[in-house]
Amino acid sequence: MKRLMFSLANLALVSAAGGAFAQSSVPPAAEVVAEPAAVASTGFSAQFEAAREVARTGNREDALRAYDELLLTHPGNSDLLLARGQLHAWMKHWPEAETDLLAASVAAPG
Repeated sequence: MKRLMFSLANLALVSAAGGAFAQSSVPPAAEVVAEPAAVASTGFSAQFEAAREVARTGNREDALRAYDELLLTHPGNSDLLLARGQLHAWMKHWPEAETDLLAASVAAPG
């Protein structure tokens, strides 16, 4: 069985499509491989919002992967750390949630 790739570009497309796929816990059947330019062209805000939407309404594992990808290019971003910490808490990943939430409070104490 092919492994489905659900990248940040896919998340942005889901968000742009009104979240039709985000409401399902199963990614779209067709495999979509994003080109690096497609991911870069969506912008950080769009990628972050798409990941948040999937975290709220879709597959949390996909959202976790999206947050991980964003943190690779934006390490220490307090909004990302907070969002991923909340997601870990929703998933009952307590040590990971604590780590992210503490890092977010250090990155943006105010």
